[in-house]
Amino acid sequence: MRIVVGLAGHSGSGKSTTARRLAEQHGFAITSFGDIVRSEAKARGLGEDISTLQELGQSLIQEWGWERFCEAVLSGNSSTQKLIVDGIRHSGAANTLRRLVAPGKFILIFIDTDEHVRRQRLALRSNMQDNHAALDDHPVKHGIDELRGQAEIVVDGANDSPAESIGRALVERNWL
Repeated sequence: MRIVVGLAGHSGSGKSTTARRLAEQHGFAITSFGDIVRSEAKARGLGEDISTLQELGQSLIQEWGWERFCEAVLSGNSSTQKLIVDGIRHSGAANTLRRLVAPGKFILIFIDTDEHVRRQRLALRSNMQDNHAALDDHPVKHGIDELRGQAEIVVDGANDSPAESIGRALVERNWL
């Protein structure tokens, strides 16, 4: 059975690091909404700063709808049995992925990380230092908060090993 793990959480929560570790430890392939948005930004001649990418992501949802957006994320991985989708920011994406993956299993995981830890991590990213206000005020932030309540698994992103916690939970629930 195909298993697709969706990682949700605020910027700087550790989603991408966790995705890489899960891939290394459990053989998952990785794809992301961010990759699609960055690719589209490049095709449209737009910048890659966080504000531009967030605005473009919102535009793509309006232009393409959830179905096309999620299909773009999954494309190229249709035969992959274990896939991580990094960067889920809306319940519409999670619900659409769940439907597209069926009869396979879609598991939403929320990485919950303390605000102070997230800000420290973001400060280390040179291209995001001036964008903290944009992250806090953007409508995407509110969609992410909604995902926490929908997640099958919630882990502490400030923990040194969220990937290990997720791996254990997936094995315990017979999803791996």
